[in-house]
Amino acid sequence: MTGAVTDTVLLEKLVAEKLEAAAEAVRAEGWKWVECRASMPEGLHSMERHYPEDVSLSEEDQAALDAAQAEYDELAELIESDAADDEAEAKLEEVEKRIDALTARTEAYSPEALANGGAFVMLDYYGRLSIERGFVKPDDAEVTEEDEADEGLPSIAGEAKPAIPTVTHSAALMEDLTAHKTAALRIQLANNPDVALIAVVHAMLLQVAYPYNSEQSALQLSITHERLKSSMKDVPKAARALRRSMTYPKTTAITCRAIPPICSIGC
Repeated sequence: MTGAVTDTVLLEKLVAEKLEAAAEAVRAEGWKWVECRASMPEGLHSMERHYPEDVSLSEEDQAALDAAQAEYDELAELIESDAADDEAEAKLEEVEKRIDALTARTEAYSPEALANGGAFVMLDYYGRLSIERGFVKPDDAEVTEEDEADEGLPSIAGEAKPAIPTVTHSAALMEDLTAHKTAALRIQLANNPDVALIAVVHAMLLQVAYPYNSEQSALQLSITHERLKSSMKDVPKAARALRRSMTYPKTTAITCRAIPPICSIGC
């Protein structure tokens, strides 16, 4: 069943209400800030981030977790063997929620992370609710770095800090250095086929699974598939290569419908 949204204002209002409801629970955790976004913020993966620390469960919580996992396995086995009653699915969901709640207690953010970081409540690439915690805004990160650098040093009120010198290069020099680096990377990939294969698969996976983050690969990879028949003025029966390429999938285990694609790779 398909349909179209005609009232976009109402849709945006409903989305904002759902995000805000989830954000209230996240704010109660004590974060410095919590923002609601309808999509992933640009530059999210370049932000500094705090990660949770491992915390040991109490004996009571660990016993409850073990019991819940055993109950989950038993219910799942009954459902898989078609021996469960009508309430098994609901029981399984309830047990899963208990497991998630207990598992969440096995890690926690430090007080420093809560005081300096925040969380995004947003919709992910597939439109599902996503809560990403521990991010530090650039302004807060700069303050933290300056405080650490100035710790223990004498300060004079009103005295301006000297500017940190920066080194700049001309566009021509940058292009020349980049060309040398690219050539070196190409040689290394050519001499290490196993590494090259991993790099190619990684670049493909970024384009398919993480399209918003595909620029994180060092490879510029493109795949094209040219159909040759339409480019030939006359296709005689003697064109064995063309006929063989068209029947190739039928005689092998390859599932493509024409000749293998041409893969162009550039570092």
